[in-house]
Amino acid sequence: MQSAPSRRFSSVRAGVVLMTIALGFTAPLRSDSPPSQTDAGGADGDKTQAGLEIVLGDELRDYAIGRHIAYLVDPEHALDFNAARTQASTAWQTAREDLPAFGFDPATYWLRFDLHNPASTPRDWVLELAYPLLDEVDLYVPPSLPVADANRGGENPLIQSAADGYTLHSRGDLREFQKRDVQHRDSVFPLEVPPGTHRFYARVRTSSSVNLYFSLWQAEDFLDRVYSEQLVLGLYYGVMVVMTIYNFFLFIFIRDRSYL
Repeated sequence: MQSAPSRRFSSVRAGVVLMTIALGFTAPLRSDSPPSQTDAGGADGDKTQAGLEIVLGDELRDYAIGRHIAYLVDPEHALDFNAARTQASTAWQTAREDLPAFGFDPATYWLRFDLHNPASTPRDWVLELAYPLLDEVDLYVPPSLPVADANRGGENPLIQSAADGYTLHSRGDLREFQKRDVQHRDSVFPLEVPPGTHRFYARVRTSSSVNLYFSLWQAEDFLDRVYSEQLVLGLYYGVMVVMTIYNFFLFIFIRDRSYL
């Protein structure tokens, strides 16, 4: 017969095993094949840096876009949207990793990237920044994309107009979560991308580590992933609740504190 410490250890070990299984099922799969790349002119007139444009093909699924991002570091927080996007091309650097990480840096990071839809009709995509600890995340969506349904009346403070027809979509753990048009733990931006090339800008500022884990999903694939995550995590927490109730009743009948 197992001793009380052994029984407690077995319960803890079972919980750890269940969590490991849950995380394994919910871990996103990354596309190993890079998308097609072209050198096209940006929306602001300057040439896109070589290889930065992302062609939205059917093969993309959870594609990390880090190497397609150009970034500008603003240590003094002196640049607004207009000033950042009109900086000389030499001020912008190209990220060298699929998932860029810059450590603990209080500077403001400005980002830009181009999406190209080669199809003849608009397509639904999801841009995900998979690091929920960032304080301020702003995505500037070009005027060629439709305004989000969540702000048709102009009442959502997280979706605002910006210069030259751009729309500002705000996320981050310092912004009101309930106002997000997609209430997800990560910064998630649904995009209806028309045919052609479209330039996006983003701004990130945080007191935590600057991890720019941007990825692109086809909308249906992203919804499937969220459904799978919720299902597996629901099963995990359900099992944990049952184990807690079971141990509580054992404590009531046996009066052994090791079950608490």
